[in-house]
Amino acid sequence: MKTRVMIVSNTLAEGGAERWASFMACHLGFETCEMTLVLFRRQIDYPCPGQVQVECLEHHSTLHTLRTVGRLRQLFAKTEPDVVISNGNYTAQFVGQAVRKVPVRWIARFSGNIEHSNRTLAQQLGWLWLDRNIGRSETLVANSEGVRGDIRQRWPHLESRMKTIRNGVNVQQTLSQAQRVAALKPLIVAAGRLAEQKRPDIFVDAIRLLLRRLEETGQPREVEVVWCGDGPLREKTQNQIESLGLTDIVKLIGFREDLHQWLAKASCFVLTSDHEGSPNVLIEAMAIGTPVISTNCPFGPAELIGDDRGWLVPVGDSPAIAHALKEVLSSRHEAEQRSNAASDWVRGHASSGRVMSDWQSLIASEGSAPTGSAPVAKNPLVGSV
Repeated sequence: MKTRVMIVSNTLAEGGAERWASFMACHLGFETCEMTLVLFRRQIDYPCPGQVQVECLEHHSTLHTLRTVGRLRQLFAKTEPDVVISNGNYTAQFVGQAVRKVPVRWIARFSGNIEHSNRTLAQQLGWLWLDRNIGRSETLVANSEGVRGDIRQRWPHLESRMKTIRNGVNVQQTLSQAQRVAALKPLIVAAGRLAEQKRPDIFVDAIRLLLRRLEETGQPREVEVVWCGDGPLREKTQNQIESLGLTDIVKLIGFREDLHQWLAKASCFVLTSDHEGSPNVLIEAMAIGTPVISTNCPFGPAELIGDDRGWLVPVGDSPAIAHALKEVLSSRHEAEQRSNAASDWVRGHASSGRVMSDWQSLIASEGSAPTGSAPVAKNPLVGSV
């Protein structure tokens, strides 16, 4: 009998957590599993195989909270999943409430920084809501050791239930879409939503400083720069590019289905985020063999890049990013050594085979347990659950 797996995700578009849901849908293995993907909103940009059943909760505002919890309970009762995986802290709030009335096996997956998702009153109330129910989860999965430490700090009483499973990449498929070809002139690529977290302003300023340093050393400004992705800061970022006189060099080219081809052509990939969990695009660039520069932000980049697989720079430090860019462009032998080490590391630690083996083992162990919810651990944050 196949294991019935349900993944609850905001959407299947835009973000890294949503890309993880797509990754699971494509790699879970239909020989042993039946998968249902439950979306809060019907946005599907990432791949989703036809064998996956997709349900939409039509959750568009906090006014829909009770309705969404009710619809989740109805889906649990109707489909009788062996295991439910909530994707991120927001969906976990609703799944946690739903399992109070319809007990199912629940894995809560976390992929981001608590501090940066706990700023507004609504966010704080959401975390308090989750505090009351998180003890009903059987396993808490983090996508990096940093995220695991973050959730351990909030829920130390659940430490024994915590596990780290990194984001993964299908290396063979990625390489088939990304033949390494040198561009006619140095190409610098960034990718991600044009949103505050990703700090496109820092990226653009770093390019300005790089060009100045090239001029100061008598080198030509023969550099091409692209940002792949879209988002709420597109207009502001374009205005910054224009005000700095960089329109002939820096291009915002939007969401790209051929992102892997851009990464393969790139002389360097740059990540300028203030915070991350385990950035998918950084792993993909490393797998392709593109030299990478990243801010040493909480939490994932340092775990991925280590000491010798790329360049780590301080968060928000555009001069440091410019310095690293100049080093990558001028020290090709060093860049090649680090990118080769990065590619080897991904094959050993973040390949789809390695990651899916971890998930399949976890799902099998959960699904084979007796019917019923996990023992509810007392939460010191709320007194009782």
